[in-house]
Amino acid sequence: MLFAVVFALVVAAVIFGTLKATPQYTAMASVMMDFRDKAQPDFTSVLSGLAPDASLVDTEVESIRSRNLAEKVVRALDLTSDPEFNGTLREVEGFAKFRGETTTMIKGALGLETNVVQTIPADVIEAGVVSAVISRLGVGRKGLTYVIDISFRSEDPEKAALIANRFAQQYLTEQLDAKFDATSRVNGWLTERLDDLRTDLRAAENAVEAYRARTGLLSAEGSSLTEQQISDINAQLIVQRAEYSESTARLNSVRNQLARGATADSIAEVLSSTVISDLRREQAQIAGRKAELSTRYGARHPEINKVDQELADIDRLLDREISRIVSSLETENEIDRQRVVSLEEALTGMKAQLDGNNRSLVRLRELEREAQGSQNLYNNFLERFKMTDGQDGIIEADARIVSKATLPFAQSSPKLKFNLLLAFVLGSLLGMAAVVAAEIFDNGLASAKEVETDIGVPFLAFIPKVNAGTRGTLRRLFRIAPKPYDYIVDKPFSSYAESYRTVRTSIQLGKNDGRPLQLIAFVSSNSGDGKTTSALSLARLSSMSGTKTIVIDCDTRRRGLSQSVIAKQRHDFARFLQSEDKELGEYIERDTQTETDMITLSMGESSPRDLFGSKKFLEVLKTLRDTYDLILLDTPPVLPVAETRILANLADGVILTARWRRTKKDAVILANQILKDARANVLGLIMTQTKMNQRYAVGSYAFDHSAYRKYYSN
Repeated sequence: MLFAVVFALVVAAVIFGTLKATPQYTAMASVMMDFRDKAQPDFTSVLSGLAPDASLVDTEVESIRSRNLAEKVVRALDLTSDPEFNGTLREVEGFAKFRGETTTMIKGALGLETNVVQTIPADVIEAGVVSAVISRLGVGRKGLTYVIDISFRSEDPEKAALIANRFAQQYLTEQLDAKFDATSRVNGWLTERLDDLRTDLRAAENAVEAYRARTGLLSAEGSSLTEQQISDINAQLIVQRAEYSESTARLNSVRNQLARGATADSIAEVLSSTVISDLRREQAQIAGRKAELSTRYGARHPEINKVDQELADIDRLLDREISRIVSSLETENEIDRQRVVSLEEALTGMKAQLDGNNRSLVRLRELEREAQGSQNLYNNFLERFKMTDGQDGIIEADARIVSKATLPFAQSSPKLKFNLLLAFVLGSLLGMAAVVAAEIFDNGLASAKEVETDIGVPFLAFIPKVNAGTRGTLRRLFRIAPKPYDYIVDKPFSSYAESYRTVRTSIQLGKNDGRPLQLIAFVSSNSGDGKTTSALSLARLSSMSGTKTIVIDCDTRRRGLSQSVIAKQRHDFARFLQSEDKELGEYIERDTQTETDMITLSMGESSPRDLFGSKKFLEVLKTLRDTYDLILLDTPPVLPVAETRILANLADGVILTARWRRTKKDAVILANQILKDARANVLGLIMTQTKMNQRYAVGSYAFDHSAYRKYYSN
């Protein structure tokens, strides 16, 4: 029954929720991560595309799910004005409406202000709409491919397709915007960096030139001025030394020839002189004229003297010219020597200056390297700036739409077949879980083995539950089901009657100090364990079997036996025990269906006096023993009522009653211990309201009720 109830509730709840739910439609768009190489300039140093990595595809999936992208879609489509996503625009229905009306009514009853309108900030509303959109968005990678499916669920199929496509387009736009923003940021940064590098380059070049000028390391044609000057002086010195050697050689040659007494005509420097040549030519002309004059006039002619005078003048001029030539050679030789000395001194000074320049050149080269580094860095950044500055027109997204969302014709939820299957599976699981939980937390008695092992008393019988099953439940609800103690009369050969025959047999076979059992008390740990029903059922069965039987209602508080059988009591047994009346017969009622006698209690107030421990009650029992074969006492529960212990002590035997799987084991153990302390003779325990359609393995009482059903009428 528990399984059936849980199963039915779950299935009903799922079916109700399915029928009540608003139909939803799901549209799906697909984008593919495009990792193919593109014929573009190499911009990897500035902004690279995505690498073909699976983890990056998963990262892109999460970026599509991001609130940032959802916010842009919400703003682009103005979804804050859509009641499907904006709960503040929907009409309040169902439980929410009932709660609001109830709250308003309570506030009105308490005199509180009920027309307070709370204004929700726009950003809060938008945040709620974004959350609602994200909750309906589905993004997932298709297998191991680079394709990402973007699905959206909505009450309107057109809206579902529109929003799914918008998410795909917005994702591509986000990629392009990210690249444009990155390029702009890079260009801005490069521009600032270029200005700084340009300033640094100028400073480095100025430092080089200033140091070069300060140290005299001026250069021309790739070398320093000092190096060029040394090279020029070396060349001049070589030439001058050659000229000096040549002039020295000529001078020495002339001096040697003159020292040997050589004539001037044999000296090459004299012969090469044009003046000497002219003088020799003139001397030859004068000598010719003298010869002509000597032939014509004789040696003493005045003209001859004049010619001789001219020849003497020519000779003087020749000697003077030769002396001048020798002196010129000496002067030229000295000049050449002075030039050589001067050039050597200049070369020595230049070498000293070059040595200092070389030491200064170390710092100069360091400054030049710094300037060159600044130049290279500036050129590199300038090249990158030119590349990125022209990149805006060729930027492409790293993904493309391969499938747009189309209009869905079939609803995606709720799925009736799937929900029904889910309801059956979930109902079965929850039903079994409920049964298992009930078994786990069930601390009630369920088997004869537990009674004999844990309680420590003999097990007498299982009392079947009358009106069990669905039919019995319906009969009880409509109050047409027969009472269990009437079942004894109506179905005397039923399993219910047979169970009490087993109890009656145990009583008949039992002894108390060697005497037959005549006075039996039915005791339970708590109320509701079937004690009164068992006492009355056994009394009727015993009477029907020919045994003179009487049952006494000893429960002055509940009076269960009296209420069950006698419509209107003529006499109150409690009043009899308190009076001086000695005629008991007037207080004995006769069962209308059997020959069973009963002593009942009226519905008056309970007496605080100890009725069943009185002397008069002992006299009543003695009188009844002489009259009846079997006396049954319907006692109060032993745990809450103390007088039950007195009745149990007076009885020849006590039968404990416990409701099958309802009476707690600990309560029965405590009740048994109380009865032992009261020195009661506990005959055993019967288990009432047992469902006999289950198999029980209880030691020597192992049975399957279905195998014995043919022996019973019902």
